[in-house]
Amino acid sequence: GLPESPLTAPRAMRRVLCLVLVSVALHISGGPASCSATFELQDPPFPWNSSSLAAPNARGLRNQSPDRTSVLPDLTPHGPRKVQLTAENLFEATAPSHEPSCTFRHLMCKADSSCQHSTPCVKPLLITGAAGSGTHYIAGFLQAITAKRIQVAHEGPSPRVDVLVSWPARCPLAAGSQQPHLHTEDFGFPSKFLKANMLAWGHRQIRNPCLYRRVVHVVRHPLKFLSSNLAFGQCVECWSIVEQFSLPPIMNLTKEMREVVLANRKSHMKVSGGRQWKGRGRELLLEANMVYWVVWNRMIDRVADARYQLETLDLRVLCEEEKLGSRKECQRPMDNANVNRVSHGGSGDSITWSELEAFAPHATRSTKRLALEYGYSDSEED
Repeated sequence: GLPESPLTAPRAMRRVLCLVLVSVALHISGGPASCSATFELQDPPFPWNSSSLAAPNARGLRNQSPDRTSVLPDLTPHGPRKVQLTAENLFEATAPSHEPSCTFRHLMCKADSSCQHSTPCVKPLLITGAAGSGTHYIAGFLQAITAKRIQVAHEGPSPRVDVLVSWPARCPLAAGSQQPHLHTEDFGFPSKFLKANMLAWGHRQIRNPCLYRRVVHVVRHPLKFLSSNLAFGQCVECWSIVEQFSLPPIMNLTKEMREVVLANRKSHMKVSGGRQWKGRGRELLLEANMVYWVVWNRMIDRVADARYQLETLDLRVLCEEEKLGSRKECQRPMDNANVNRVSHGGSGDSITWSELEAFAPHATRSTKRLALEYGYSDSEED
């Protein structure tokens, strides 16, 4: 696989990881004045796994382990192994191709018996997905029904936590980084416009000292995800995590959107909210979120042991299948109203495929294709 080191060439140090890949064993190409989003696939090629997740069972759950022996063709088998993410190649460039390296697995917080690591702890379970995929609710529900010995946390990585439910989960410490840090200014977000509490939150997410034996991937219908994540545009710290830890890099597709997000932060620095997007700003944010949804989910696919649709996920069944409690504990009565829920305020936004295709046809088609792979209907509007 790729060399098991944080950075594979001195020139990657030009701008700490050429604006995007902190502590990942990849060679980033680009000039000293700007960071190109073209990256070279080394020999052996870029470490995408070809996980083939099983079809849903009767409960709509995908709980079988991926088939790690089925390898899809190389992304560029007949030419130079260079990939630059574009709206046109979004689906193909993120498709699985090869078994992931140990560095990639560790970046994704996945413990593997075949990979050596120096992390101080390995915990049972990570539940992850894209932002706006119900992680608050999942964590709250599991906290109420799992065995007392099981500690469940939402976006609170710690050696004391057995089950981490978190969309931004990345583990660069295990991938070889000594001091993971969010390089927000590299993405156009000056430090004076950061919120101290959110920056501290972001650093906690990327400084997880643990890996996880099992990774469960939760997906949400992309139209609902997009509606929820219009509020995501106010969080420059969140976008910094997305930009810094997306593979392939997405920054060449999100520059205009980041300018819109920064302008929104400037006008809402002292207040919360800021999900009222109009005209081109709304379109840029929706298109960038589609790119994020495809890339982030595809990365998780490479290491996931199971995948579930949020809409059909039975958390009591998950509790039993992941051995988070006895059957009696997992089926204990509880008041659903007491479960912690966080709304991003997207319930009032109606987003349709036809709307998206009008201004971002390529990203929309890739998003629809991946949604079909995840078992959703291409005509589903709600």
